[in-house]
Amino acid sequence: MGEVIDLLVLDPPKEGLSKLDKTFISQNKPARIIYKSSEPTTLARDLQTLTSLSYAIESVYLVDELPQTFHISAVVKLALLDALG
Repeated sequence: MGEVIDLLVLDPPKEGLSKLDKTFISQNKPARIIYKSSEPTTLARDLQTLTSLSYAIESVYLVDELPQTFHISAVVKLALLDALG
């Protein structure tokens, strides 16, 4: 039996998660995921993928990483539904 992944931290490029990333997540099913994104379009697409893989969104935080600009990043905390009990 391989290692169990408790937490996966994702900070993908603007293109979002790659096919390899999605395959890794679906095969390893980490209990929790922290996903940081500054691209709302790919964040929405990837969250749809992750929720279809039985992840629930627990919380969303907005972060002003570049003050005095219009750029806002989102940090999303997800949990595998099995891990929620």
